[in-house]
Amino acid sequence: MKKQLMKKQIMKKTVLCSLACVLTCLSSMNRLAHAHSRQDDELGSKVSAALSATWRNDGAELQESGVWQIPGALMGGEAYPVEKGTSLDDANLTIQHNSENGIYGLLQISSHDNGNEAEIHHAYAGYTFFIGDSRLNLEGGRSAAEMTPSNAEHASNRLFSESPLALDVLLGRQLNDEGLRARWQWQDWILGAESWRGSAFPATPGDNGGSFNVFLHHQEQWGRSRWRTGIWWLQADADERLDSRYLSGHTHGSATVTAPEVSFSGRSELVGAFLRLDHTLTSDRQWQLQAEWIQADVDGSLQDSTHQADHIGTHRGAWVQTALRQHQHELGVRWEHLALDNTLIGAGAPSLASIANLYNDREPTRTTFLYAWHATDTFLIRCEWTRDNSQEDSTDRFAVGLVWQETLWSQR
Repeated sequence: MKKQLMKKQIMKKTVLCSLACVLTCLSSMNRLAHAHSRQDDELGSKVSAALSATWRNDGAELQESGVWQIPGALMGGEAYPVEKGTSLDDANLTIQHNSENGIYGLLQISSHDNGNEAEIHHAYAGYTFFIGDSRLNLEGGRSAAEMTPSNAEHASNRLFSESPLALDVLLGRQLNDEGLRARWQWQDWILGAESWRGSAFPATPGDNGGSFNVFLHHQEQWGRSRWRTGIWWLQADADERLDSRYLSGHTHGSATVTAPEVSFSGRSELVGAFLRLDHTLTSDRQWQLQAEWIQADVDGSLQDSTHQADHIGTHRGAWVQTALRQHQHELGVRWEHLALDNTLIGAGAPSLASIANLYNDREPTRTTFLYAWHATDTFLIRCEWTRDNSQEDSTDRFAVGLVWQETLWSQR
């Protein structure tokens, strides 16, 4: 493979214009269930459960070391590869409460990506202030960032069983961290800001770490169409960040692998835009469209025990998906694309580029086709065929899975 070296070109005006163009055609829909990071507005208490399990005839292609990495990207967080055979994609139990005095909270215990242990995935509380015809929510604890609804989704509450490549590469699948959130909602507009400890990729905790993001969303219904649009910005600082997915003692997956001990120190700035549209064609036929674009500008340094180099990168990811449902039957397709440009400067650049697998002379893509049978409102079976061009060699895999979601107890 040839080394792809490009100078970093950060053009704020170009990014803002791109966001404006995307927002002009943006739209959104709510899936079968709400993304679990948001608190329902209904007063009272509720206990719910969800599960997604999938059998695949093949898994994602791995490096010789056993590490799953898209060439050209430094990965981490919870971005684990899908495996051959049967896997538990996601299982969670959620307890939430809304009181009349404006106090609310949510606690979720979950296991995902074939994890052998359950963990507290969400645990936060908040208070609602009503200001005229608007409201302000202040929240604190552990939760998924709300900058884009895709960040809060798992296999049990999204259309496809696999996470989009752009989320895996740029956000470590999900930015889930300890922090504070302020969300102001006026009519159909939502403005939010979130400050995070830095435990989640692409940041690290500590004095030189942490992350912060802001977002602006708009949602509306017009006739038979519902849409949601949004733009967001994230700044993440990292100090000697390693690929923590394969650290000793980690229980995800069954194989024992060793990731290269190459650390990144510096800043990542991400911007993104999303659209979601849900349109009712007839009483028994619905159509949805979803699209998202993310760009990450990276500026920092790479080092291992013997080498050091400056690292500048511009990474872009996007996906578009659509689905048509009639009665119990649903057909869907998703197309994904990545563009990963890196520049390494310094005496250690050639060695680190090779060790960290940053040589990349192609743009990864992936296409997935889906058929889902909605047996009931809470149970479905889905079949997926995926053409994966994210590695040097193209691979195909077939998957059959089930999804269950249920409200176990409710008191209003």
